Parts: sequence; C-alpha cells; structure tokens
Amino acid sequence: MGTVSLNMSMHTREPIRDSKLSGPEWIREILYGHSDRVYEAFRMEMHVFLNLCDLMKARGWLVDSRYIRVDEQVGIFLSMISHKNSNRDLCERFQHSGQTISKYFAKVLQAVLNLAREIIVPPSFDVVPEEILINPKYNPYFKDYIGAIDGTHIHASVPVSKQIPFRGRKGITTQNVMCVCSFDMKFTFVYAGWEGSVNDCRVISAALETHRLQFPRPPPGKYYVVDSGYAAAPGFLTPFKGERVSMNAVNKWLIARQSPPGCPPPPGEITPFLHDKGFVLSKLASAQSHQQLDGILKQALSEIEDFGSSHSHHSGNSNEDGCYRILPRIQCGDVAEQEEEDEEAEDLSKP
Repeated sequence: MGTVSLNMSMHTREPIRDSKLSGPEWIREILYGHSDRVYEAFRMEMHVFLNLCDLMKARGWLVDSRYIRVDEQVGIFLSMISHKNSNRDLCERFQHSGQTISKYFAKVLQAVLNLAREIIVPPSFDVVPEEILINPKYNPYFKDYIGAIDGTHIHASVPVSKQIPFRGRKGITTQNVMCVCSFDMKFTFVYAGWEGSVNDCRVISAALETHRLQFPRPPPGKYYVVDSGYAAAPGFLTPFKGERVSMNAVNKWLIARQSPPGCPPPPGEITPFLHDKGFVLSKLASAQSHQQLDGILKQALSEIEDFGSSHSHHSGNSNEDGCYRILPRIQCGDVAEQEEEDEEAEDLSKP
C-alpha cells in the first residue's frame, strides 16, 4: 500500500515554477528600483533598455505575447548574454519553462540581427568627421582617416572535440572578432566566427577576399588605422614596429619644413607631439604601395639627418638627437611572438 501511494505522488502534476516573484514582477521591480540595478542586471542604462524595447516594437520585430511582454523578452536575452546565465538559471529567474526561454531568446536574437544590419553600416567616405574638423590636433592630418581596425577575443563555448583551434595563448577558448570603428566610436563593420588561434592578418585577408561580406574598402587616398598585428598595405596604415625616430629629431624635421632655407629655427622651438605624429601619419598614409611607404620613410629620415647636421653647424651642438636606427620589419607570423617578448620585458622592468 505504501509503495502504491509513493508511485502516485511521484507522478502527480504540480507547477515547478511557483515563486511569488514572477518574471514580469522582477522586471517591474528592476525598472522602478535604483537605476544601478538596471545596469547590473542588463549591462545598460535604463533609458537605453527602454529605448531598445520601444524600437523593437516600433519595427515590428517583437510583440507582446499572451504571457510575456517585450520588456521581459529583452530582459531574458540580455540576462543570458551579459552574465552567461544558463537556460536553467533563466528558468528560475523568470519562472518559465526551458522551452519558453529558448523560444524568446531566439526571437530577440533575430531582432538584434535585424537591428545590426541597420546600425552597423560604413560611413560616407566623402565627409570628414566633425571630431577631426574641429580639432586642430587632427585636422588636416587625419582628414583622410576613415576608421580604425582591431581584433578582440570573445569567449566561446566549444565542444571538447573542437576546442584546439579555438585556444589561443591565453589558454581559453575564444573566437577572434575583427571590428571596424569610426572616429565617433560607432561600429561600421564586424566579422565574427574565426577561431581564437587565428592571426589577425588571416581574418582581415578573409574579409577582403569574401565578396559576400561587403567589406568597406578604403577608396584611393583614404586609409584605415590598424595595429602592428596587421600587414601594411595601401589603404591600411600600420605603425612601423622596430623603426625608431627620436622625438627631437621629428620636431627638427617639422620645424625645418616651416623655416626658410638655411635659416635655423629659434632655440627651444618644439612643436606638439600629436601635431608631429599627425603629419607623419598622413604623409605615410598617402603611399599606394610598400615601395612608396619605404621611400617616404627614408626621405623623412634623410631630411631629419640633414637638418640635424645643419642645426649643429649653426648652434655648435652635437647631432646625437638627430640619429636614427632602422631594424628589420616584423612580419605577420612574428607578431604574436614579439608581443609575448614585449610583455615579458615589461614585467621584468616593473619593480
């Protein structure tokens, strides 16, 4: 008799999500509570969250269902991506079944993809950004600048059998995501999905070669600014790693261009570093090939040396600060190894 009653109790249907604080009530408590709670829960300010919900409804991408409103649907999505919550965690938080959580997460994800197609678009390359025009440190030296490119590693959950390509030098599974950002801090292109062990050069090469991605190529005379992880090419300005020019030498070169021939500048006259750097970058960005890049750099260094010798003749000072040194350029395959060496050197230099 006791065994029969036990079996009956095990098969009795009863609600498992019976918390008094349901999903809609929790959303309401967050929105009408302290503003910091909204940021902690969804990683965005309250007005951003509300505007996002209104935009999704206005576009027709999300609608209120019989039991779940749009704000709760968006809350489910943001809770998962901002805190890496599992399906079971969200079941307990919003008091819904796992099927319901998965259903509305997929709906909001599709709505976000639709939104991305509207806001992640290349800017007009014919218009100089206002942030450059109003700042004399950047204008006119960066007037042909159209954006910056860099890669970032985002954590990825990968099956054990496929984890090796996704493990980088940090030891965790990630995907290498390439992003293009304009001067006003807006994303203009995003390329995701590559394994974490892939070099940045490989990612940008695939973006350029895959026509369906419609990568916004720089028009003639325009350029992107990229870091040393990418290869120098026409339209992509990289720092010349391993090639060093002293600050005083660059200042002398810039002053020499503005002084009459044979007339040394006043003692102590030094132009601002950002002003100098902007000129040098814009000069290098005008190159259309690797040979032109090398030629422009060598010409600049030659002018620095010539002016340093002339200035030392007039002032009687030595030309030590006009010296320069050119080292072999690091290729794409050596970037990761060089970065590790730089990090080790920084760690050893710290007290």
